[in-house]
Amino acid sequence: MATGWLDISASAFCGDYNGYIRYANQLLNIAGTATADSTNGMRTFGIKESTQYRVSLQMRNRFRLGCAPNLTTGQTLTNYVFDPLDTNDATDQGGLSRTLEILSSTSQVFLCVGAWSSGASDTIFNTLNTIVLEAYLTYFTVTFQDWDGTVLKAETVIEHEAAIAPANPSRAGYIFTGWDMAFNDVTADLTVTAQYRAIGTYQVLFKNYDATVLKTEYVLEGGTATAPAVPNREGFNFSGWDVPFDNVLADMVTTAQFTRKVYHTVRFLDWDDEVLKEELVEHGYSATTPDAPVLAGYRFLGWDLPCSEILSDLDIHALYEQIIYYTVRFMDWNAAVLKTDQVESGGTATPPTNPTRSGYTFTGWLPAVFANIRADMDFTAQYEFIIVYHTVNFYSDGVLLSSQQVEDGTAAIPPLPPQKIDSIFDHWDSDFSNVTADMNVNAVFRAALEHTVIFVYSASGALLQSIDKVLSANLRDSLEGELTFEFSTLAGRGEFLRPGCVAEYEGDYFNVVRVAKTISSGLMTVAATCEHISYVLNDDRYKIDAFDYTGLPAAGLAQLLNGTQFSAGTVEFSNSVTMKINQSVTRREALMQFVAICGGEIEYSGHYINLRQHRGSTAVKQLMDGKKVTDVSVTYDSRSATESYEVAFHKVADFSVGDEVQIVFTPMHINTRTRIIAMEYNPFYKYSIRVEVGSYKPTINDNLYRIEKTATDNNDDMSAIWDEFGSMSDSFDSFEADYGNFLDTYKEVQNIAVGETSFTVTYSDGSMVTFNYSVDRNGRMTSITRAV
Repeated sequence: MATGWLDISASAFCGDYNGYIRYANQLLNIAGTATADSTNGMRTFGIKESTQYRVSLQMRNRFRLGCAPNLTTGQTLTNYVFDPLDTNDATDQGGLSRTLEILSSTSQVFLCVGAWSSGASDTIFNTLNTIVLEAYLTYFTVTFQDWDGTVLKAETVIEHEAAIAPANPSRAGYIFTGWDMAFNDVTADLTVTAQYRAIGTYQVLFKNYDATVLKTEYVLEGGTATAPAVPNREGFNFSGWDVPFDNVLADMVTTAQFTRKVYHTVRFLDWDDEVLKEELVEHGYSATTPDAPVLAGYRFLGWDLPCSEILSDLDIHALYEQIIYYTVRFMDWNAAVLKTDQVESGGTATPPTNPTRSGYTFTGWLPAVFANIRADMDFTAQYEFIIVYHTVNFYSDGVLLSSQQVEDGTAAIPPLPPQKIDSIFDHWDSDFSNVTADMNVNAVFRAALEHTVIFVYSASGALLQSIDKVLSANLRDSLEGELTFEFSTLAGRGEFLRPGCVAEYEGDYFNVVRVAKTISSGLMTVAATCEHISYVLNDDRYKIDAFDYTGLPAAGLAQLLNGTQFSAGTVEFSNSVTMKINQSVTRREALMQFVAICGGEIEYSGHYINLRQHRGSTAVKQLMDGKKVTDVSVTYDSRSATESYEVAFHKVADFSVGDEVQIVFTPMHINTRTRIIAMEYNPFYKYSIRVEVGSYKPTINDNLYRIEKTATDNNDDMSAIWDEFGSMSDSFDSFEADYGNFLDTYKEVQNIAVGETSFTVTYSDGSMVTFNYSVDRNGRMTSITRAV
């Protein structure tokens, strides 16, 4: 037994404070008179009569407290105390921690805490919610122990209250039966011990109908025995056991039960009562029908009675209907007969090839259902008027950028917005994904900052900070969809940088995936590694198992991005495409596959994903023209028979990813036309810019789709090439690699003519290159060389 102060705040609290002080005056003045009802600015607790309580809180205000069954404005408390420092109603006490004690009186059920605030109402709110209520009580220790004295639980219990037992314990070979004493009205220290009884073991005999023992099993008390397999008994069906064995409490015998089988004669009869089949069927089982009979001029419909669950002798008769033919005509809009058919009753008519009508689109037949013909019928061709188009105009600052005729219900393709010195394109002001009327769409720009700024947002989109000065930065952009950003700054400027944040740079958003902090020479820096937000499409939550689409690329891209945070932007393709996926892939893999099938190139714009026919300039630029070049390098790779180039500039140059360029550098014997496939630069200073140029080589899946599409577009089936070299076994992989040596870009190839020892490539500009190849005795290719 012990006595002392116990915190009873949680159990005694009678409700949450949710009011506020309507007027800046006291609730309980110094005399103990309430100036507001207890529902306004009060904290109340349920208490016991004639018990000593202690109230503690830390606040900037005085507080007064007393006991009363209720409290209304103007009431003066008799059993009342107040803060010793509370000498008036207008002094700020400076946030001291104080404790007051009070003894509850008879018939009083509330402990009321009054407070006065000279400041904002939220001070009262925060203060009253930090009150600690303690009672001076007698309490005891209740210990729960197992059979071997192991302590299961010990707790402190207030006098005359109940202890809470732990979860029922377990003991091998015994069953828990309860506790050795009551603990619902504790008046002394208690030790409560778990009680058990031993578990018995009983014999269960399983016997057959003839008393043969099928199985003997010993089961713990209250357990369940496992029945054996029952041998077949000729002429009988096993129906169960005579005594249940799922709660064994004594030795027992259970015997298999059987019921005698009953058979019925089932005959299948034809229309003339000829017996087609006769069989004996066990009671309750199904008969097996014979093959469907044939009757000239009639159609077999089935049997007149069901042959399942046979319960008696049964004759089942075949049912027929006479075959009737009906005349079906397919009529054009002007009653011209397009086709006449004789269709068996209940059969299906076959319509002719869809007719045409100038100025109209064929929509189907009326009636629309050709099945279950039961009478002579005429089907009439249905048409609708020519497709409706709407005019969609795209403007920028009142200047018309593009005017398009868009089919009703389809999407318009936006033009490239103009570039402005002092503004950055943000979005179009109208939705043109489902055009149903003529419309004007205007470009919306946002003001460009005077200098480069990185905005940092939380995962929920709240702006945390902006960074306008960095120690280093590097942005990499490539035709293959790669877009990464790295930068470092002083720790004070990047104090909110965390993995999971989002960084915005000139309208593009990047997920911060790695943050490293370093101290060097007393200087603390922070470095962030970022990936474009589209990389989130690699997450498992966006995986898809199937995708089957045929139609316009714009709608297909929108369908592919459905359920993600991205939307389809500009799509510069209008020919129908088909993509099928039947295995689990990430959404980004599916996206890059779709881009490859369309034959396009991906471009990001905020949360929009654009599909371009050609990123960058199609007009050839001289890459080495000017004095800004600092480094040139060329790499030859014999493994893939490719050449790649890197060019570095010491300040900003007028180039972008995707530009067609000509590289002429006589000292290194370089003179080639190619494209910029990647760029890296510091966006803050635009110095030390490095570009990578070479053939744009997509991934293997992209390549397969691209080659198939190109062969189709050129009406030149490249699969013939694969057939030509199909006997070359695994050497074809090396042929494909060497092939990249002469294939500057697959779009330039117009034709490939294959001979016995050479093949000639014709390009779209009319130039031709011949390659010699050799094979071994087994027909496998051993080498490819360019003819001089």
